[in-house]
Parts: sequence; structure tokens; C-alpha cells
Amino acid sequence: MKTEILKPTKENINIAAGSIRKGELVGMPTETVYGLAANALNPDSVKNIYSVKGRPSNNPLIVHIADFNELDKICYINDDAIKLAKAFWPGPLTILQYKKDIIPDAVTGSLNTVAIRMPSNKIARDLISMSGLPIAAPSANKSGRPSPTLPEHVYKDFNGLIPYIIDGGQCEIGLESTVINVASKPYTVLRPGKISIEEIRQILPDVMLSNNILHEPSPDTVPESPGMMYKHYAPNAKLILVSGDRFNVAKKINELYNKSLIENSRTKILCFDENAYLYPDKSFIKIGSSKHHEELAHKLFALLRSLDEMGVETVYSEVADLGGIGLAIMNRMIRAAAFNIIDVDKIK
Repeated sequence: MKTEILKPTKENINIAAGSIRKGELVGMPTETVYGLAANALNPDSVKNIYSVKGRPSNNPLIVHIADFNELDKICYINDDAIKLAKAFWPGPLTILQYKKDIIPDAVTGSLNTVAIRMPSNKIARDLISMSGLPIAAPSANKSGRPSPTLPEHVYKDFNGLIPYIIDGGQCEIGLESTVINVASKPYTVLRPGKISIEEIRQILPDVMLSNNILHEPSPDTVPESPGMMYKHYAPNAKLILVSGDRFNVAKKINELYNKSLIENSRTKILCFDENAYLYPDKSFIKIGSSKHHEELAHKLFALLRSLDEMGVETVYSEVADLGGIGLAIMNRMIRAAAFNIIDVDKIK
């Protein structure tokens, strides 16, 4: 199969929509990351997503819609979910509700809930509308790898495996959507994203955060939503996060870096712009200002992919604070590091 990157013309989007109706997979841009789109009502198409990604079949997918009228067809929508949808859709919020029988178990990992989102990206919504179907679309990357924010990322992972990738340029946000379970109480954010817990609590004040967002899940944890697996978003390089007071962090990272050089490791440091001076004569990559987390979110996955292109073996990284989208950044980074984090303020 030859994979083509299509310009997002109406004609090309219609070609890709026809491909989805035939049961094939398509690389689809959204405002968050690129998705691997398939007919959400076709179990064989959905199973093909898991196959080409190498994704565990118990890891649920998100169903994307383009119209509020589609909700009643695929789930039992409650009033609180409607409040969230009216506040944040179209946009980067995924809402879990109890599914209807039209949604195959393959989409939900055999759970009785389905994750639903209405993207704000016009190309994505046009593709959904032209296909005439709800679209299941996890991130368009090999399972466990950094998510794709450029069409070239999708091409690298799936060239020869899918017929089309629609070129929507670089994704606006760069991190996957916030996921919230509103099917039963207590309502819980399962995966953080651009829409923060603070914003959600303005609509539903009693919403909780899942303990699995920043803590290692137990081996028997059943993922309720995408992004809850132990290791995810990971480069080939070994990533170690270092948190705490910025000066103590720099001292520890410099120490670890020097040790890595003795061991002949290809090592990089990821640091905030204002901290670069703390790493004299070191090989570092500036990741933006610690005061502008949106910038880091926008380029995080592309940055992790670039480490592999450079042949880096070990990476020591500063971390964002947990306010706003900072929680989502930390959630992605701690999984990319397989929960390998050093808190220097706790070292005696």
C-alpha cells in the first residue's frame, strides 16, 4: 500500500472519508494530536487500529463526532455531561458516558462506557461529516511512542500501512484531550489536558482527579480511558525527570550528566529557557519558559521524537509545575519516563 499525504481540500477530505467508509484507516489532524481514524461502528476497522498500532485491545478508544445530534445514537447522555459539552465543545474535552449497543466492544475495551469528543479542528469535523459516521481515533503513533503533532510523524510510523494522511500542519495544542468520566459519581478526570480541572470545576464543582494521573498504576489496573497505561509517549532514550527547587535540580542534573559522560552515554538535558545558564558546558535543549506551559505542550511530543533522531541515549529533564496545563505536561512526561523521577527536595 502506498501512503499519500493529502492537502486538506474538500475533494481530498471526501476521498479520505470514502476510504473510512470502506473500512480503511486514515491519518486525521485534530487540534490536540493527529488521530488514526476508522469507522467506529465497524468492529473489523476498529480491530485494525489495534493491529497497526500494536496497541493492547483493552485500551479504550475515543469516538469523535461532528454534531451534538449524534450523542443520542451512541450513548446515554446525562444532564451533567451535556453541561460540559455545551461549555467546552467543540474542543479538547473527552466525556465518558454509558454506551449504547451500536458501539462495538472493540472500541471500549469491553467496558460499558464510551469516550466521546467533538474536535474543534475544522478538517477533523469535515472528515467526520463527510464520512457520515462517528470516527474512532486514537493518536496516530505506534503504541507507547510519542504522539504525532505533524503529518510527517504519522507517515514515519504508518507509511505503507494506511492509504491517506490529511495534512493539517502542526497541531495547535500538542497534547491529547482532557478525559473525564461523567457516567457515574464521583465524576473523575482520568487524563488531564488543555482544559484544566480548575475550568471543569467551574461547571461541575465536585469533580475529582484520578490518583493514576501522577502515580504508577497497579499491574491489575483496567484502563478506563486512553493514556492510563504504565509507560506511554516514550522516546527510545532513557528519560529521567528531576523535580524540586530549581537550583537543587540543576545541581543534581549536572551531577548525573557528568556521570553519564564517564559511561560514554549520549546524553542531553531538557531545561527551561531561564535555567539554561545553570548547565555550563553541557549539551542541553531549551524547552521554553517555565511561565508559558502552552509553548512546552505545543512542542513536547515533537521534542521527544527529535531525541531519537539525534541518537540520544539518556535524557535528564526539568519538570513543569502542576498548575493549569502543567498537570497534563507532567502526566505525559512521567509516563514517558516510566515513572522514573527524582525529587531532590526529599533527598537527605
